[in-house]
Amino acid sequence: MDDEISDEARAKCEEAGIAVYTLNGLVKVGREQAAAGSTSIVEPATDDCFMFSYTSGTTGDPKGVKLSQRMIIQCAQAL
Repeated sequence: MDDEISDEARAKCEEAGIAVYTLNGLVKVGREQAAAGSTSIVEPATDDCFMFSYTSGTTGDPKGVKLSQRMIIQCAQAL
């Protein structure tokens, strides 16, 4: 996974109040919190966002689609 986030994307996220982490950055934060003894585990709710998937825009402009925890679990169970 690429650890580079463009300055433009980072600025837009900060402007919107969105925290952005790369995978390596997230692992680093977790290790720092574990070393400080300040970690806690919070189970996600079924309607919490799992990820955003971006469509190719076959019927219009590309757009982000919110995928919930529930949807991912139900798809996995269907397999």
